[in-house]
Amino acid sequence: MTKLVDHSYGKSLIRLFKVTRRGDRHDLSDLTVAVRFEGDFDEAYVEGDNERILPADAIRNTVHALAVGRALDSIEAFGLALAEHFLSHHPQLSRVRVELAEHRWERMGVGGRPQGHAFLQGGPERRTAAVTSNGEQIAVVAGIDQLPILKTAGARFEGYLADRFTAPEPDDDRILAAMLTVRWTYTRPDVTFGPYWQGVRQLLLESFVQHTSQSMQHTLYAMADVVLASFDDIAEITLELPTQEYRPVDLSRFGVRNANEVYLPSPEPDSLVKATVTRDNRVNT
Repeated sequence: MTKLVDHSYGKSLIRLFKVTRRGDRHDLSDLTVAVRFEGDFDEAYVEGDNERILPADAIRNTVHALAVGRALDSIEAFGLALAEHFLSHHPQLSRVRVELAEHRWERMGVGGRPQGHAFLQGGPERRTAAVTSNGEQIAVVAGIDQLPILKTAGARFEGYLADRFTAPEPDDDRILAAMLTVRWTYTRPDVTFGPYWQGVRQLLLESFVQHTSQSMQHTLYAMADVVLASFDDIAEITLELPTQEYRPVDLSRFGVRNANEVYLPSPEPDSLVKATVTRDNRVNT
């Protein structure tokens, strides 16, 4: 005897590239979208009855069709529109989750002036969003993926636990580098998503620059804390900071003194620091 206890289906890696033309100025929206459904379609799994299954190509076509004539400057709003559409048109669905990632393009310049319709692909950074809705309760999570950050001063790492396998020496002036990934959850689904995203990103970068770091953990908490202190409409924030090592090259055997000038970076970020910070709403009595 078996029982189906959990199931979902959908479509991932939906690519959407949109050009919005405003005279001589064109704007790009380059997205990857994933849609996942939960609902009343047990029969498809147990009996092979596909009557309530929306084909994957229909999901993809819906994403493309809803992008026509719609501004995509806020991927959170587009995710909300997709979730609302699927729930309102398909009563067999009980919950929809839409995940979006926006790929960066930078406007090219000619003679020092931005060009209207030519672009360079940006770095690895992506703006992200996830919308989850059952028609009554809606959760919106925004974020940033793969933003490289680095500073060459204002960072130390001393007083750590050392056992017989510990190799690095304490460092009172190190390069601090990481690949930032961050997610934050809004308290409501009707904030001004674009300005909020820009504001959170700016605060995170300013905090990273200005914070006197005793460790990556110390800096991570400071970055999260300033965001929650500045935006009442953000309930919690999760940061991941995989750290990339930059170690001074030892050239002493060649008679060359390297005074923290030449470094050997590790190929990829290889240590992980992650934390979720939320508001402490307890009332002291």
